[in-house]
Parts: sequence; C-alpha cells; structure tokens
Amino acid sequence: MPTIQWIADLKNVPLIRDFFYKFLAERGYSKDNINKICLSLEEIIVNIISYAFPEDKNDEIMIEILEKDANLTIEVIDQGIPFNPIDTKDPDINAPLEERRIGGLGIFFVKQLTDELIYERRENKNILTLVFKKGI
Repeated sequence: MPTIQWIADLKNVPLIRDFFYKFLAERGYSKDNINKICLSLEEIIVNIISYAFPEDKNDEIMIEILEKDANLTIEVIDQGIPFNPIDTKDPDINAPLEERRIGGLGIFFVKQLTDELIYERRENKNILTLVFKKGI
C-alpha cells in the first residue's frame, strides 16, 4: 500500500483530501465511508499543520495506508512537537454555548468516527494510527 508525503501547508489539504477520495473510491468504499475517513483525516492533518510546527520550515507529513483483513489503517506521521490527541479531554457538547471551551471538537469527531485511534511517540515522531472497519 502507498506511503505518501506532503509539505505541511494548508494549501495541500485539498490535494490530500482529493487523493483519498479517489483512492478509496477506486477500492469500492461507499460514499458514506469515504466521507467519514476523509473528514477524520482532514481534521488530523489541519491540526498537525496548525499546531505541530512552531516554526515555518516546510515540515512534512507522511501518511501510510494499509488494508488488511476488514480494516483500513492510516498512519499519520509528523516530526512536530509531541501531542497525543487521545489524551485530550472531550468537550462537553451538552453545555450551553457560552460555557464551552474553544477547540477540541475536531479531535472529538475523529474519536467518534474511527473504530480505533492509537498514538505513539517514536524516534521524535508523532504517529497517529486511524483504524476503520472496511465495511465497503
């Protein structure tokens, strides 16, 4: 399965999204699953680009794709500052708007949309693994 690298720039987000739409459609994934996977991936990519790199120096994001058994596994790898999104506190979506803290909804949605979310820090890299049951 492919490994893809992009410069961590918001201008590349539509390119990444388009690549995944085409890649998943060619493999027979349903439109609903494609949208779920692409939304999750886009949220993670935008967060990495926005927060992982304190200096603008053309850092890269690497994405590895693996289809095995009934699972689609996507590893998103960056060399940004350490950040484990799994440890973030979920927002209280039932609280009145004026009491809600800003941020955190994207990661909350990713947690809801993935079947499994795994984080590890290895060799100065953030590795976030998103697992989806294929369910074409």
